[in-house]
Amino acid sequence: MQRIATVALVLAYVATLRLSYTTIIVPRFGYLGYSYSSPAPASEAGMLLLALLPALLLPVTLRRPSSYVLWFLYTIVLIPAMLMPIYTSALDWPAAVRLGIVMLVCFLLLLAAARLPRVRIPALRMPESLFWLGMLGFVALALLAIRAVFGVPLSIPTLAEVYQRRDQFKATVEGSGSGVVYLIVWLANVINPLLMARALLARRWVWGMIGLISQVALFSISGFKSVLLAPVLLVGLAVILSDRGKSYGVRFLTVLVLFVGLGLVLDPVLPVNPLTNLFVRRLIVTPGVLTGHYVAFFSSHPQALLGYGVFRHLADNVYGHSPALVIGELLSPGQTLDANANFWADAFANFGYGGMLIFSVLLGTILWLYDSLALGKRLGYSVLLIAMPTFSLTNSALLTCLATHGLGLALAVVALLPKQPPFRGQPDD
Repeated sequence: MQRIATVALVLAYVATLRLSYTTIIVPRFGYLGYSYSSPAPASEAGMLLLALLPALLLPVTLRRPSSYVLWFLYTIVLIPAMLMPIYTSALDWPAAVRLGIVMLVCFLLLLAAARLPRVRIPALRMPESLFWLGMLGFVALALLAIRAVFGVPLSIPTLAEVYQRRDQFKATVEGSGSGVVYLIVWLANVINPLLMARALLARRWVWGMIGLISQVALFSISGFKSVLLAPVLLVGLAVILSDRGKSYGVRFLTVLVLFVGLGLVLDPVLPVNPLTNLFVRRLIVTPGVLTGHYVAFFSSHPQALLGYGVFRHLADNVYGHSPALVIGELLSPGQTLDANANFWADAFANFGYGGMLIFSVLLGTILWLYDSLALGKRLGYSVLLIAMPTFSLTNSALLTCLATHGLGLALAVVALLPKQPPFRGQPDD
């Protein structure tokens, strides 16, 4: 029954997402480049069938932290990246089919990696009290280093002020070096969420307040709205996991359908479209739309070959900067726009379809390693710990997520996480 409900909810999710795109996003945000071209019914049905296949294979019960990653990537990355290019006509039908088939194969590689037998990896055993004291010390030292560069934030920016605050943040970083950015992102994506997870799973509310206050301070400094997403995502995951992950797939999809559906009901009568704009358009639709533009452009132009950033000395890059800026210039000529898409789109921009397969194998290996390091640990902690690094895969390259956005740090922290701590209320592994 859970499998049938899962497939039905995926269909409901696709239907509400499509309706949100055609009735709210295109009419109200068309000036940003969103468009809709009705595909042939047979073409849409064929792509929908490809998008539905993983729903028959994904685990409906959460037993490993990688299952959370797979569900997130399936709903937030794979489905939009398959469907949006045919709605926007960014790709013709043969190119859309090729992309859909390759993405399906990439996802099947991730599924296969997540089913490999886990191994017990020796790790440093740390007393529970010492582990949490170390996390608290990391927060304190990191905030002191951040304060030395940015000072003490005097106000929390409103949503209308975040872009100005973000510009100030970038100017300060350019003047003082980018090293402190790592501390900000690691705190926001890994350490603060872990402290908040302790409050949600162990009822240690003081730890949660420390993590939340630190998160608000980071938002006040950087203006990054994703920093405020962490508490919302963690609370939602804690609720979904409250039945020890037994109905995870159904619960996760139900929350998604409700969020998109609530935006359909409320946003038409609200002036700023908060749910559709911040959640559906920014998080789900835009990376899917951009995936089509990435594939269309880098299919007929030279690929980037990682010839930028830290790898700029290893290959020639005819563009001189990242694929996100290349596509941003394509979509908004004369402007400096980071058109960040998901890690599969970035892999295609650098190495084509072969790159998508290679980076899928790499991510699958990382997920298997994470699962193995989490063996014997409480599942709730290992899932909430990797929640934000997983989110970063929706709009960043895999190597960037690993080094900068906390995926690598999450591997280190889960290795140190005490085994089976006597906390209440979270699912067992």
